[in-house]
Amino acid sequence: MAEFLFDEQPHTASFTCVHVVHDGAPVLLVAHDEDDGAWQFLCGGQNTLDDAVVVGMCHLVQADPTLNELHEMAQGWMAERDEVGGPWTLSPREPDDDD
Repeated sequence: MAEFLFDEQPHTASFTCVHVVHDGAPVLLVAHDEDDGAWQFLCGGQNTLDDAVVVGMCHLVQADPTLNELHEMAQGWMAERDEVGGPWTLSPREPDDDD
């Protein structure tokens, strides 16, 4: 089992997409929401609400331990990379229209 470095409990619900969970797409975009502290682990492609899947954070870290590199990312920030193992680029997250 991969080490889990996030402050949240390992089975804390997080948001991902069907592309990651069912199609094996890599996580290339991670967002830590400002308002509620929720985490999103996404493929980086175009997603709709119909693509959303809720999963325990530990399952994503187990599949890709490099996600642990973001365990200290502040709320309101996001990180992107081009490939698994590639460097993360962090930036403040732009509010969604619904925020």
